[in-house]
Amino acid sequence: AVSVAGVGMYLVFSLIIGLTTGVTVVMSQYYGAKEEDKVVKTFFSSIFIALGMTILVTVIGLLTTRPLLIVLQTPAEVLDAAVLYLRIICAGSVGTMLYNWISAVLRSLGNSVVPLIFLGISSLLNIVFDILFVAVIPLGVGGAAFATVLAQVISGVACLLYAWKILPMLRIRRDKLKLDTYIGKQMLVYGLPAALQMSIISISDMTLVVAYGVCIKVEGLGMQVGDALGTALGTFTGQNTGAKNIERIKAGFRTTFLLNAIGYAVVSPLIFLLAPVIMRMFTDSQEAIGYGVEYMHIFAPFLIGVGTLNLFHNMLRAVGDVKITIWMGISEVITRIGFAFLFSCLW
Repeated sequence: AVSVAGVGMYLVFSLIIGLTTGVTVVMSQYYGAKEEDKVVKTFFSSIFIALGMTILVTVIGLLTTRPLLIVLQTPAEVLDAAVLYLRIICAGSVGTMLYNWISAVLRSLGNSVVPLIFLGISSLLNIVFDILFVAVIPLGVGGAAFATVLAQVISGVACLLYAWKILPMLRIRRDKLKLDTYIGKQMLVYGLPAALQMSIISISDMTLVVAYGVCIKVEGLGMQVGDALGTALGTFTGQNTGAKNIERIKAGFRTTFLLNAIGYAVVSPLIFLLAPVIMRMFTDSQEAIGYGVEYMHIFAPFLIGVGTLNLFHNMLRAVGDVKITIWMGISEVITRIGFAFLFSCLW
């Protein structure tokens, strides 16, 4: 139930993370241009954008959870449990938004270490709460979902308190707490295409790999190298776009491209070699292990391509060229689903 609902959860997270990309791009450009007043306006305007998106995701998520899981052909015996899990995740999307929003703000201002630390704390809390709410207090699937939400809320609040402590200009003041319509529009112009691109890729994942719960998690883990470098490049590019320093953008891309290659020179062989071990950690079925190993052996060598694509996405969005990133996302979904049907016919 958790594995199936997790696919829907990635869709929710993709929408939220994609939207906060708009905050990163706009704020990093103003920060690079040393326009502190606009940095502050962006921060307070982003509060309204984040709240609006949270309400939208929560309401739509709660209303569409069961139909979505039915479309995914969720087995009847786990449908109710999967619905419960995904509804709790949607109801708690405020925690996901809070962490990703304040992390986007901190990264825009050049601090990427603190969000990483709080993400690590969130992951550890998630494990502790999983044990507490599933093994100690037998709440089952609902307990697992509640553990995820609670860990994210705590991490988000802690990250926000840290930001307020070290950055007095971001502290809530009644005279500053208002939406700048121009800046808000700019954040949506950059953020909505990113959210659309990430969500439609998640939807294509739903249609292709529902049966590969373990594999898609390993694939997602492997993609973190490219995701992390892409996020760093996006912030770096946004700041230097604001400062009008094109040469540094080019140098930043070359550096992250090299780091991407080095990272996947390590990660891809590890996934390829450890595929049988990973599968045996989750199942004893020899058939499932065989399929899982085959899946990992195919995608592992190509992770460097996905990582490179992430670099281009983040760099292009940060300089303001969002249209091409939308078409890149759409073309990826079309070819992904198209080739899936083609190869299934051939084999």
